[in-house]
Amino acid sequence: MKFSEFTKITDHAVVLSPNGLCVAYANQFRLIIQDIRTLAVVNVCRCADTISDIHWSPDSSLVLCIMRKRNSIQVWSASPSNWSCKIDEGSTGLIDACWAMDSRHILTTCDYFLRITVWSLSNTSVSYMKYPKACPKNLAFSPGGRYLCLLERRDLQDCMSIFDCQLEWRLVVNVQLPTKDSCGLEWSPDGRYIAVYDSCLYDTVAIFTADGRHLHTFSMSKGENYHLGVKSIAWSPSGQLLAIGGLVLVF
Repeated sequence: MKFSEFTKITDHAVVLSPNGLCVAYANQFRLIIQDIRTLAVVNVCRCADTISDIHWSPDSSLVLCIMRKRNSIQVWSASPSNWSCKIDEGSTGLIDACWAMDSRHILTTCDYFLRITVWSLSNTSVSYMKYPKACPKNLAFSPGGRYLCLLERRDLQDCMSIFDCQLEWRLVVNVQLPTKDSCGLEWSPDGRYIAVYDSCLYDTVAIFTADGRHLHTFSMSKGENYHLGVKSIAWSPSGQLLAIGGLVLVF
C-alpha cells in the first residue's frame, strides 16, 4: 500500500474526480491534481486568489475553482495544458457556481439570488435566468442533462421553469406551484417526474411531469398529527416510488 506525503489543504477543499482516477485539492492559491493510482502530481495550477471551493466537470476533464473574495472563478484542465479560463462576476457578487451536465457550461449565482448566469466555454456566449428562488436546492438537471428545472419567485408566488440546455437554454415552460415556500426539487431517475417540496415550516410535496403538468400534491398533516415540514425526499431507482421524511408533532 502506498501513501502520499502530507500536505496542507485550504478549507477542506478536496474533491475526487467523477471517474475516480484523480483527486483535486487546494493549498491557498494553488490547485493540485494528483493521480490516485500512482500518487503522482498530474498538474499544479496557480489561481489569482485563495481557493474557496472546487468542482470537477462531469467528464473529469476540467476543474472549476471558486474564489469568493474576488467574486470570480477559474477553470483549469485536469491534464497538463496551457488552457485556462477566468469568469468574473464583478460587483454583482458570487454565491456559488456549478457545472452543467455537458461539462462545457458553467452556472453562477450572484449575490441575493438576483440571477443565474450561464457561461459557455465553447463559444463564450452568456445566458441569464432571472428570479431564482433563494434556497440551496433551487435547480436540478434531468437525467442525461437535457433539461434544467429552476425554482423561481415571481410576484410573491412560487414558480418553476424548465429550460432546454441543448437549445441555447431556451425556456420550455413556466408554471405556478401549489407550495407556500418551496425549498428544493428532485428529478426522478427515469426523468419522467419532478418532485417539488416545501420548506421546514410546511409539509407540501407537488409532483409534475417533465413537461410541467401538475399530477398530484401530497400533504403529510392528517387529523391531530401535524408534520413540521419536509426534511428530505428520495426517489426509488425505478422512479415509481417517492419517500418523504419529516418531523411529526402529536398534540
